[in-house]
Amino acid sequence: TAKRGEIQADELQDMMAGVFALAHFQGPDRRDRIGYDIGAMLIAAVGLGVAGRHVYLQTLPPGSLGECGAGFWYLAEQAGMEAAVAAALRGTGDCGEVQWTFLGLSIPALTLGVFVVLFALALADMVQAIRSRPGPPASTP
Repeated sequence: TAKRGEIQADELQDMMAGVFALAHFQGPDRRDRIGYDIGAMLIAAVGLGVAGRHVYLQTLPPGSLGECGAGFWYLAEQAGMEAAVAAALRGTGDCGEVQWTFLGLSIPALTLGVFVVLFALALADMVQAIRSRPGPPASTP
């Protein structure tokens, strides 16, 4: 169960879905596609970092971390964003405990895989957009 104010990977995935959906429905030109792809890759990179850090914390021996601290947004309000990010990435206590698995992978490991796929999709689309040549200008009668 998530604590109030914690960063959740599903929020980052929702942002990714929003970027992909907006790009799809807008039907952007070549330049805008590259911009959307860069935005999607930046969000995916943050997700990769958060999920990767959590996977790392889960590989540490039990008891090597202290107790879990306050939620992210509470820390951000009380101590500032820099302190909140540092505390979130440092990890504490049972935050490294694997609580659920699917196909032998923990939730952070599965989420890491999702962000890898989303990053790869955005990168592939950006490469395709860069390689595509703009068509000839439309002639006016």
